[in-house]
Amino acid sequence: MRGSERGQAALLLAVGGLYLLATVLAGTFLNVYLWKSRQNFAMIGWFTVAQQIAVGLSFWLGGKWVKEHNKMNALRLGIAVSGFFYLLVLWLQGETVHFIWPLGGSSDYPSGCIGWRSILYSSRLRT
Repeated sequence: MRGSERGQAALLLAVGGLYLLATVLAGTFLNVYLWKSRQNFAMIGWFTVAQQIAVGLSFWLGGKWVKEHNKMNALRLGIAVSGFFYLLVLWLQGETVHFIWPLGGSSDYPSGCIGWRSILYSSRLRT
């Protein structure tokens, strides 16, 4: 592996690791925030269902995008949607519990976009 590719791989690994850490911490605190807003297990369950649907859909759409278009734009889009999601949660404040499906869908959409970028880049390095 050349020096520039090694640096890019290290940068991608660092960005992916930091993103994963931030997502795990924020996801934990978001569920606690939803529980404090309304003590309803069904609401948190539907939020989780929306997240899982979003991951599957975004992984499929992200894979299509990465194969046909610029790979870096998928990473940028994932990070932008992630930032938009957290701004939306802050903006909605107490009304967050009324928007479980859109919030659940937008919270895990970035995972698919960022995931495909990492998979295709690492497979390119191995060949």
